[in-house]
Amino acid sequence: MNRIIIVVALLFAAFPALTQEKWTREGIAEKYIDLSGIVLRFSDLSGQDLSLVNLSDADLTGANFVSAKMTRTNLSKAKLIAAKLRGADLRYSSLSGADLTHADMRRADIRYADLSDANLSGAKLWGADMRAADLRRTDMRYADLRVAALSLSDLSSANLKSADLRAADLSFANLSNADLMSADLRVADLTSANLTGAIFDNNTVLPDGSNWTPETDMRQFTDSSD
Repeated sequence: MNRIIIVVALLFAAFPALTQEKWTREGIAEKYIDLSGIVLRFSDLSGQDLSLVNLSDADLTGANFVSAKMTRTNLSKAKLIAAKLRGADLRYSSLSGADLTHADMRRADIRYADLSDANLSGAKLWGADMRAADLRRTDMRYADLRVAALSLSDLSSANLKSADLRAADLSFANLSNADLMSADLRVADLTSANLTGAIFDNNTVLPDGSNWTPETDMRQFTDSSD
């Protein structure tokens, strides 16, 4: 077992006060470990079960969470700069306001997670499953979102400047007021996506490979086919 996980387990056993109770929407009490503000820079936590751990405001810069289980983990406002989260299970987790600049989140399961106001600029999200995730006001400039599943996600007011969205599934996504200037949307699925107020420029590449112009009717990409 990883040494850091052993330390966490010992803290849990020695100081029950670290254990707190949180009620789910279903009225079920869940116990979680409070490690808010902890510093675990460049730690190896790959493959570990960190579900229900409170790591809000923690410094996790460069930490290794490859294939870790982090369902319902609280990572709000945590520093995850250049963290390795490939294949991590982050379903229902809170990453609101977290700094994930240049994080590696390829093929991570991020369904139903809260990433509102998070910084994902330059992050690697190739093949990530982000369906129904809360991505409001998220900074995703230069992010690699190729083949990412973003169906039903809320990307309203997100900054997607120069993001690579080739072959991404954005069907039924809310992209209202999102900034898509210089974004690459080649082969992306925009079926039933909400593009109200979305910002494009002449460098935005559309699903058919053409560049956006003021005359472009985006309904050709969002309207459902019969």
